[in-house]
Amino acid sequence: MPLSLLPVAITAARVSRENGKVFKCAQSIMFLLLFPRKADRFFCFTETDNEISLLLDESSLSLFPKKHMTLSKHKYRAVSVGIGSSVQGGVALVSSLLNALSIPMQAISTFDNDYVLIPESFLPQAIQVLQKKFSIDSDDLAPASTIIDTPATGGDLQGDDANDSSSGVSPAPEESTIANSFSLFRRKITLTRPKDITAATSTLLRMMFFPQKPGWLFSYLDVAEGVSVVLTQDSYDMFPRGSLFDANVWSVVQWVNKSAKITGPSETQAICEISIPLSIEGFDVLFLSSCNTTFTMVKAGKLYSAVATLLYNRVHIVDSDMHEIESPYCARLEDGGTAGGGSDLRHGDHAAARDGPEPYPLMMLGHLF
Repeated sequence: MPLSLLPVAITAARVSRENGKVFKCAQSIMFLLLFPRKADRFFCFTETDNEISLLLDESSLSLFPKKHMTLSKHKYRAVSVGIGSSVQGGVALVSSLLNALSIPMQAISTFDNDYVLIPESFLPQAIQVLQKKFSIDSDDLAPASTIIDTPATGGDLQGDDANDSSSGVSPAPEESTIANSFSLFRRKITLTRPKDITAATSTLLRMMFFPQKPGWLFSYLDVAEGVSVVLTQDSYDMFPRGSLFDANVWSVVQWVNKSAKITGPSETQAICEISIPLSIEGFDVLFLSSCNTTFTMVKAGKLYSAVATLLYNRVHIVDSDMHEIESPYCARLEDGGTAGGGSDLRHGDHAAARDGPEPYPLMMLGHLF
């Protein structure tokens, strides 16, 4: 399976809701939303109850008032894992290879594709190990940023919240003793794409600046293949009819980041721990990493089986009230469907996924390729 290394350097940033800082960045956010995107743009705006995080290529970053943002001092590079790769376990295999060397990563799924973000300082090491299983053009390995990156050994943020323990986005120390836990997100979500961006714009802006209710999750991604939107199922109905493509409804399992300063190898380990057993069992898995956590998505109708598989593989899961789940029967799992009448997988263009009758023990991923 080929991997593609995007030529742009990416900065992770966080914007606080306090003191109106998000509105001081509003002009820059609106510019990226309203004006035609460039082919090499990488812009991701993700908002939850607890954070507003951004991923920005250098050109997009130059539009923002940096004094109102908390920036990662390390640049990242995005590796495209390929269309449909979540179905085939591509991100799971990448996370497995990187986790073995404690290389930090984040993962983001768009309407058509998957991306893995790796700090530039770890890129040569990451490419070397990824080339054992994937083909990747070595000509793309030159640093994309003008800043020479050095391996991280501690905090990664600089700005107003640089010393705030709740605002880490950095590569972590090489080893972490934090045991991973995952919680069931309260609300179902949809991953879709604007069909009519003009008609959807006003609602998108409202989503960005005026969160609707507790349990909020919204993400706007503008990358090479186009715009994708992650939003809660009930938010889908707020858009003008026909402005979004029909899409599936997904249930969300969220990594519980117990120390926001540690999001490097710990996050890689978390993605690896949850994606490998699900991919082996044939579940369709999507990802959304923010500054402080990673959301893993499985089709809503498959959540019961997914939880059973994870529990069988000794993955620690709690419900939305942080009560430990020992059996899928205790999780009060609900079936789901589609938003707007969508069908299988992300947007109905792939064959239906396989759900094994029983979860298997954790196996190696080599047979998937």
